[in-house]
Formats: sequence, C-alpha cells, structure tokens
Amino acid sequence: MPGLTKFAWSTTNPVVNKTDYVSFRTFASAISLQDARDRLGLKTTANDERLRTFMAAATREVEKITGTLVRGCSPTTGYPAPTATS
Repeated sequence: MPGLTKFAWSTTNPVVNKTDYVSFRTFASAISLQDARDRLGLKTTANDERLRTFMAAATREVEKITGTLVRGCSPTTGYPAPTATS
C-alpha cells in the first residue's frame, strides 16, 4: 500500500535500536521489468531498483501526453487514481 510507513530495526553487536520512515509508491510501468532487461541487454538483476525507477518515471511522462497506459494509476503522480464512491 502506498504511503509513509514506519519501521523499526535493531542490531546485536553493537546494540543499536532505530526507528525510521520510508515512503512507498505503487510501481506502475507500461512494460514489464523483464521486457526492459531484455531490451537493454541486462543479464543480472543487480540494477533492478534503478531500472524500476526509470521505468516508472518514463511511464508517468508518457501518460502526461497520451493519457492512461497503466490502469488504476494517476498519470501525474504515479499513485493509484482515486475511485468514485457511491
């Protein structure tokens, strides 16, 4: 689910307890991750996070011009589009 998420983590040597926050977005792309890897000739998954970021950004930019490509996501924010309630 997109939004700000709180998580806690700790280590044992040295003992460290931390709380942190991370913002999650819904990933939306016009093509699959495997299609992007194949097109770019990538053989490993080492750069998948970076590739996903570029794919999502490219999809958002294209959707600003063409309209919705990925159902359920807003073309301007990349977040799920609001649904009408009755």
